[in-house]
Order: sequence, then C-alpha cells, then structure tokens
Amino acid sequence: AMERALEAERARLEGEASSPHHGATGRPFLPASLSVSQLEDLATCPFRFYAKHLLRPRGDREAGDGDREDLGTFVHQVLARVFRAALEKQKLRGEEVRALAAGGLLEEAFSRVEEEWKGRSDPPFFLRRPDWPHRRRWVLGLLARAFEDDKQFLKGDAEIVAVEEAFAEAAPELGGLEVRGLIDRVEELSGKRFYLDYKLWSTLPQVKDPRTGKLSADLQLSLYILLHGEGRGEGVYYLLASREAKTVNLDQDALWAIFEEIRKTLKSGVFEPRPDAKAEACRSCPVELLCRYEGR
Repeated sequence: AMERALEAERARLEGEASSPHHGATGRPFLPASLSVSQLEDLATCPFRFYAKHLLRPRGDREAGDGDREDLGTFVHQVLARVFRAALEKQKLRGEEVRALAAGGLLEEAFSRVEEEWKGRSDPPFFLRRPDWPHRRRWVLGLLARAFEDDKQFLKGDAEIVAVEEAFAEAAPELGGLEVRGLIDRVEELSGKRFYLDYKLWSTLPQVKDPRTGKLSADLQLSLYILLHGEGRGEGVYYLLASREAKTVNLDQDALWAIFEEIRKTLKSGVFEPRPDAKAEACRSCPVELLCRYEGR
C-alpha cells in the first residue's frame, strides 16, 4: 500500500499522465442536477469539486473540521427563523421585522436553534467547545448589529417576499442540467426584486473568470437572478462579520464563459487542479491536503 501511494505521489508531482489521484475519472460525468454550491466549487477549481463532492473525504470532527461551515449553517437557521416568524405575524416590512428582532425575537430564535442542535445525537463540535459561551455572545452580537443596519441588511421600506426560497430550474446553457438552490431572502423595494445572501465571514464567494484567469466572477447570485428571476433583479451579499454589502448585477458574458468551462470539464471527466492564475482559491481550500497543485 505504501509503494502504491508513493507511486501515485510521484506521478502527480512529475506531471505524468492524469489518473484518478489527479482528478481524471476516464469518462464523462453528466449528472442530472447540481446545487449552486457544487457549481461554485467546479467553477473555482475542478479538483475541489472532485474531492469534495465525488470523493467526499470525511474529516475529524473532534479536530474541528467543518467548524466554520457548521457555524455558518447555524447562523442561517437563526436568521431564517426570525424572518419566518415575522412573516407568520404578517410583518412584511423591514422596519417591522427589525422591531420584532430587537424586542426579543432574535434571542428567542437563537436559543431555540441552539437547543435543537445541542439535542442532536452528535452535536456539532463548535457547540461542545469550552469557549462556546464566549463565541455565542460574539455571534449573537453580530446578528443584533445586522438587524440594526437599516441601510444595507434590512431597509425599513423593503417588503419581505420569501425566506429560504428553494428552487430547481433547468439551465439550457448547461445542456439542460438542473440547478438547485436555496435563496436566503427575497425582497422587493420600489418595484424591484432583490436576492440576498448572508455570509458569516468577510469574504465574497468569487469564482474563476475563464476569460482572465482571475478569481473575480460571481456565480451564486447571478444564477439566482438568471434562473429564479428570469434575468431580472439584483443580488446582494451581506457580510455579517464586517457589516458590508456587495451588490451584484447579472453579467451574462462572464456567466456564459463559466458555463462553457463547466460543460467542458463535465464532458471530459478530467477534474485536475485548475485554480485561478494567482492560486488565491488555494488559500482557503478545504481539500488542500489532497491536492498537489504546484502553483501554490
């Protein structure tokens, strides 16, 4: 087994013919559907997609693998619970939701999600860490400050249309591949529709633009606008840690170039490491221990 592992490592480092160790499956991979996050990984670097979604290695939960992702999911569930409760009360305007959140709804939603997650048979590691009480205050504080932001996170005269809106639409530009997505929040303001996505940390989810090789293109919100909004609307990323907002408009030229690259990769079945020109995506890659990309 050691000799086989050494041979595979040698072949990868010397750049010999591709093999499954280097992301080459030897046949086309033509799934019926992919999620938006899977497409983001594929557009960022084919090997990241291959390792995360085809090989699917399991991390060590006790070492905190997946901690950031679990905490992000936790925050999304808290926010969704606040907005759903507001909709159930027929409070659709931003200023009404803000008042409810400040009046105790946010803390109640946070505590309920926390209780549910702690009641699982295998609770996430971040909830079992000794520093969770400290981190809890920090996360709850981030959310409270977000609801206070009436300029970017929740405008007072905006009307909430949907929360965690699921969609599955065929994309003709991807050969009819069904794209699945879950939109954090949809709202309308002055007759225009907005698609909002929350990010816990301060990094925008950009993918490689095949035209330039740079990590500079948007895919997630662009897909929401294209498929759910039929090409109309505007996207907004809200970075909770920095309280910044980034507006995204549909750039069809960039999107078509990304689609073309995705089609080629799926048809070839070769998922070799091909990150952006400066290898910026490698800095936070979740599968870096499996990858031997020399450009890092």
